[in-house]
Amino acid sequence: MIIAVKYTINAQADKVWDTLKSFDYVEKYNPLVQKTEVDGSGVGATRICTFSQPDGSTGKLSEKIESLDESQKTISISIVDGVLPATNAIVTIKINALDGNKTELDFSGTAEPKGISEEDLRNNFLPVFKMTAEGLEKLHSN
Repeated sequence: MIIAVKYTINAQADKVWDTLKSFDYVEKYNPLVQKTEVDGSGVGATRICTFSQPDGSTGKLSEKIESLDESQKTISISIVDGVLPATNAIVTIKINALDGNKTELDFSGTAEPKGISEEDLRNNFLPVFKMTAEGLEKLHSN
């Protein structure tokens, strides 16, 4: 299954890219995340995000940087382990600089649903993509 969406935000592309590639402090721009623990940097780095679940409990996702392209401002992150109802999940985010200090965030993800429908899995990913875009805009607004 493929999930793809684009958002245009009022923020400088280089600042947004620096935040994403650092792979740390996700809680600064995604309100679901309470804490981020990172091990390493660049390709192969891993992080554990502790987040709030809809029922008020906390969950964890373990993620890994699969690829990082500085020139294209593109990062691919696999979801290694956690409460996501999916397998083989990889999310790629490409940062595109636009005129007027605007940035296009191009999210694409692939995953196989685990115990839920493709539509339900899509509905798990899309709000997170939107919150990430909105949070990055708030963090780096011009």
